[in-house]
Amino acid sequence: MKVLTGKRLFIIPAALILFLNFSAHAQAKKDARDSLYSVIYFGATSCYYCNTPENIANILKMVNGIKGQYKGLNVKTLIVSMDEEIPMGLKFIQKYDTTWMR
Repeated sequence: MKVLTGKRLFIIPAALILFLNFSAHAQAKKDARDSLYSVIYFGATSCYYCNTPENIANILKMVNGIKGQYKGLNVKTLIVSMDEEIPMGLKFIQKYDTTWMR
C-alpha cells in the first residue's frame, strides 16, 4: 500500500508481508536454496507509526520470525530511511535494533 504525501512516498511496513507469500512459493522450488531473498523496511522520521515503540518491536519480531521460518534460505535484511537529511535518517535508524541486518 502506498501513500503519497507531498514530495514523500511512504511504504507502509505491513507491505513486507508480501515477502512471506513470495518465499512460500520460492521454497517449493528446487533451486530456492541457491537464491537470495531480501526483506526491506522503509521508514522515516516523519512517519508516525514508524516511530512508535510497538512498531519498532514488531519489526524485530517479524525479521526474526522470517529468518527462523526460512533458515535454509539466504535471507538478507535492510532498513531504508526516507529522510531528506542524512543525520536525521541515521538518528531514525538508530531507534531500531539493527543487529538483525545481516
